Order: sequence, then structure tokens, then C-alpha cells
Amino acid sequence: MQLWLRYAEFQDSCARLLARRGGGGAAASAAAAAEKAVSILTRGLEVHPKEPRLLRALMAASERLMQPEDLLDRWVGLVIQGVDCLCCMVVLFVVRVTLQS
Repeated sequence: MQLWLRYAEFQDSCARLLARRGGGGAAASAAAAAEKAVSILTRGLEVHPKEPRLLRALMAASERLMQPEDLLDRWVGLVIQGVDCLCCMVVLFVVRVTLQS
């Protein structure tokens, strides 16, 4: 399970290195890394369903790609599915989005 997390984190490291080298725009590299991380973490969750660390990492990576309303719907869907550890994360997300508005 830890390997999935490290592999997803590795995508961010690669994006930062590419941005420093000038290989494409920094925003494009970051978006591509987030998309790869979401894909990796989604696959990890197929193997380890409801693993809290994978779920939190997936939602953090998704935050860079999704609109707040869509992300909130995803959070709530996970909580409804019975992923209790995410309740606090939903509240924190709502507070952060509210403060940014």
C-alpha cells in the first residue's frame, strides 16, 4: 500500500524537476502529475479498497484538478459509502473552500 503512495508522490517530484528544466509549463506539468497521481491512487484503491491514506491522497490530488463543488460531491459520496475517517477531511475541505470564496 505504501508503494502506491510513494509512486503517486513521485509524480509531483518529476513535475517539479521538469518545470525547473523548462520542459513545458509549470502549470501543465503540475496538472499532468496530478492526473497521473489520481490514476495511480485509483488503481491502488482497487487493490486496497477504503484504505484511508490512499483515499486522502486521492482527494488531495483530485483537489488540484476538480472544481470545489465536484470535489465536495466526491467527498460526500465517500462518506456515505462508510469511509468514516474522511468525515473530518470533508469538514476541513468545506471550511477551506468557504474561506477562499
